[in-house]
Amino acid sequence: RSHEERIAALPAACSHCGLATTRGDVAAHEQGCPQRPRACSAAEAGCAWSGLLADKAAHEATCPFAVCQRMMAPLQSEVAEMRADNSQLRAENTQLQAENSQLQSRVAALEAGEAGEGGEEGGRRVRQRVGAAPHDAPPSDAEVRAMDL
Repeated sequence: RSHEERIAALPAACSHCGLATTRGDVAAHEQGCPQRPRACSAAEAGCAWSGLLADKAAHEATCPFAVCQRMMAPLQSEVAEMRADNSQLRAENTQLQAENSQLQSRVAALEAGEAGEGGEEGGRRVRQRVGAAPHDAPPSDAEVRAMDL
């Protein structure tokens, strides 16, 4: 452990600006060194510029790749949002199509008289008579005697 501390305390210099520091601090300094070459933020889009941090902002203000990226960023987030909405609507549509198919099958069965064969006709219940209807003639005296009332 003491060997590591001694090595970290040894003198070192930044490879970009030459600043004298210790071996323990040189890596952190070089990461943020203003003389370290930086790539354009649009390097992934195709910009090959590399330069100092101080020049990076000026370059990116006029870099066509960076300008396009700034213009496209809001559109890309809008497209991502629309894709998510589209996915949700597709799922809802699939569910509604399944429900519609089931309802169409039920309607077809009702129209064919298959559903509710015991007392349903065309989707409506058929009234079953239990005795004489009001428009029927009253029973004759012989029929009343036969009923034993």
